[in-house]
Amino acid sequence: MFGFWTIVPPILAIVIALLSKNVILALFAGMCSISIMTSGFNFLGPIGTAMVEGIYNNGDVLMSFIPIGIMLYFMERGGGFKAFAKWSYKKVNSPSKAKGMALLLSVILSVNDYLADLTVGQIVKPVAKQNKVPSHKIGFIVANTANLTSLLPFSMYFLFCSGMVSSIMPQINGTQFYYQSIWFSFFTMLSILTAILFVLGVIPDIGPMKKHQKLATESTDCEYTPVEAEKDDGLPADFMAFVLPLLGLVITLATYSIIEKQIVFLPALWVGCILSIIYPLCRGTMKFSEMSGGIIRGFMNQAPVFLILIFAFGFGSMLGGIGFSDYVVSLVGSNMTKVIVPLMVFVIASLVSYSTGSLGTALVMMLPIALPLAGATGASLALTFGACYSGSQFGDQSSPISDVIIMVSGSNGVDPVELSKSFMPYRFIQFGICAVLFLVFGFIL
Repeated sequence: MFGFWTIVPPILAIVIALLSKNVILALFAGMCSISIMTSGFNFLGPIGTAMVEGIYNNGDVLMSFIPIGIMLYFMERGGGFKAFAKWSYKKVNSPSKAKGMALLLSVILSVNDYLADLTVGQIVKPVAKQNKVPSHKIGFIVANTANLTSLLPFSMYFLFCSGMVSSIMPQINGTQFYYQSIWFSFFTMLSILTAILFVLGVIPDIGPMKKHQKLATESTDCEYTPVEAEKDDGLPADFMAFVLPLLGLVITLATYSIIEKQIVFLPALWVGCILSIIYPLCRGTMKFSEMSGGIIRGFMNQAPVFLILIFAFGFGSMLGGIGFSDYVVSLVGSNMTKVIVPLMVFVIASLVSYSTGSLGTALVMMLPIALPLAGATGASLALTFGACYSGSQFGDQSSPISDVIIMVSGSNGVDPVELSKSFMPYRFIQFGICAVLFLVFGFIL
């Protein structure tokens, strides 16, 4: 609709984020630029409307922050984290074991990638400090491993994508198509393999990650000693305060999901949250009068990430309304042959997702374009879907304004822009490998 000007807001937002390291400022500037384009000087009203729409479209994600924040606070207040820290000091005594624990927890919690993104960093923090593993590495492991969610039956991504495919091409069974095609999402597979090889030490530290490791190794602040783990801070060391809420969460998740025949996540979170509150009250390690203050404190611990995500979702909503993806496709996709369709779809989806900071937004923008284009040119539908999904996932896990980067950075206590920069050398290599694979398979299929 606005031609060249549609690419200005995402470029502006990303440049400001990289220069200022202030993601909220960057997103707000991007939203203002879009609103000025569409509404002139009356630009503040549409921004508010877009944020409300972003909240509405992503309510399940935002609502999950409340029970997660409360659960983590009461797990800590009940002595669960302290017990975990004592155990880990004795058992997890090397950087490779610390990274391995992050990988294992990410696999277990990858039934929902948001749960892994929001919790693993906080749980593993004492282990990482003790073994001088920088939080950026833990974040990298979590962000890559959480892609296992895409492969799980009845996951959120399965429901979303299979429904979209069926609506775009009614002659195709969306369920069958998703599981035939997701294996062509080379970025998904490559990122999971990257996490494993990174933990095993096969993949070395590159670029900013090398700098973060050097700072962690040399800094005495990263040391987590037995004295610190065992000092009397008034909190008991109670492993059940750590295990019980997670156990209740997993059992409830499995039960609800079997009954509903799809992943039902939010009730499980609330069960884990309630158990984390009840246990220290029953044990007497927390007074009933402290409960309401603890609930508020737990939510406030998540508030910074919660606020940034509201801006991110609002920005993605506004960018989708000005024809951004249509213009990007028109620039590079006017003369595509069936052989290069998957490659070009991957490249365009990566640009759209990186610019919007959202996998979901990129899929909504790109799938209605990519699949009919593949059908019209004779390209492989399955490979084209995999390319679209891969590109959307790549941008979502690389951009400094991405919800994944924001959540993982919040969990690990690092700046989202710095986390994005530390990922980029690995992401460029992954991007290159995926591009070659989509070109080669474009010829083969």
